[in-house]
Amino acid sequence: MPSNNISHAAGLICEASSNNKIMEDNDIKSLFAGFKPDMGPDFDFMARLEQRLDSVEFVKQQTAQVKARCRRAVVFAALAGFVAGFLCSLLLPYLQVAVANWQPTLPDNAFVHTLVGHFNVIAWLIIALTSIIAALNTYELSLALSSRRRD
Repeated sequence: MPSNNISHAAGLICEASSNNKIMEDNDIKSLFAGFKPDMGPDFDFMARLEQRLDSVEFVKQQTAQVKARCRRAVVFAALAGFVAGFLCSLLLPYLQVAVANWQPTLPDNAFVHTLVGHFNVIAWLIIALTSIIAALNTYELSLALSSRRRD
C-alpha cells in the first residue's frame, strides 16, 4: 500500500506540474497577445541611420574625388614648371652672348657692372621664378577646370 500511495502522490505531483506549466503557458500567451509594440520610432531610427550612412558614403566619395583632382593638378603643375624651366634654361646661352655684347656699350655705372657681373645668378633666379609662377598658375587652372567639369 505504501508504494501505491507513493505512485499516487507522484501522479498528483506530475499532474500539478503539468497544470502549472499549462497555466504558465496560458499566462505567457495572454501577456504576448496583449503586447502591441509601437514600431514607428524603430523604423524612424533605421531610416535616419540609413540616411546618415548614405551621407557618410557621399562625403567619402566627394573626398576621394577632390584628392584625385588635387593629385592630377599637382602632376600638371610639376610638368608645367619643369617645361618652363627647361625652355628658359635653353635661352640662357643666347642671353649670355647678348649681355656680353652689350657690356662694352654700358655706362661706367658701378650698379650696372655689378648686374652684368652677376648675370648668371640673376638669370637663374629669373628662370626659377618663371618656373614657380608657371607651376602655380597651372595648378590653379587645373583645379578650376576640373571643378567646372564636375559641376
